[in-house]
Amino acid sequence: MENLNDCDEPPAADAFKLETRIKEYRAIHTGHPKILVKEGQEVEDDTILYKIERVRAEKEIKAGVKGIVKKVNHYYLEENIKTPRFVEFNVPLVTVEYKVRVNLREEWEEKNYSFIRAPFKCDYFRAPYPKAMPYVKEGSKVNIGDIVCIACIMKQKEEILSNIEGKVAKIYFENSQTIDKGEKLIGLRKDE
Repeated sequence: MENLNDCDEPPAADAFKLETRIKEYRAIHTGHPKILVKEGQEVEDDTILYKIERVRAEKEIKAGVKGIVKKVNHYYLEENIKTPRFVEFNVPLVTVEYKVRVNLREEWEEKNYSFIRAPFKCDYFRAPYPKAMPYVKEGSKVNIGDIVCIACIMKQKEEILSNIEGKVAKIYFENSQTIDKGEKLIGLRKDE
């Protein structure tokens, strides 16, 4: 497959690839961990990887992904523990390899677009009032400081200004949609 950066047009919306990823689980605080899984073991989302005891309370750490355990810190394996062993914060305990479906179009957009993102959670509108022309549409040129949409929170309206420039390639929301902080509002491509 050719490099996604070399393509001018994005892949189809339903194009996917399977990608292998690694998730490392480190001690989230100091305490006495007991690793309950072994290398090569298959785990599910709800599989408990390890328990960590701290000040007479025990916390269970679950995988959160479906995959295979690639590495464990043998020093903290439950079967090796005769007396509780103390672990410092951020020590690697378990590593899991898992597969994830990657949307090729989203991956291409991440590499080729710059994004204007939601600064906070609220309802967004593309125009200043109903039936008005939207501030921007696909193909529009946007400069730094241009108004690109309106954000409404508790009946207060705030203009959202662009902090980047380029040509609008994609608009990610419809009028009156509630969008969370950090979500993509508009994808821009550099003018050529």
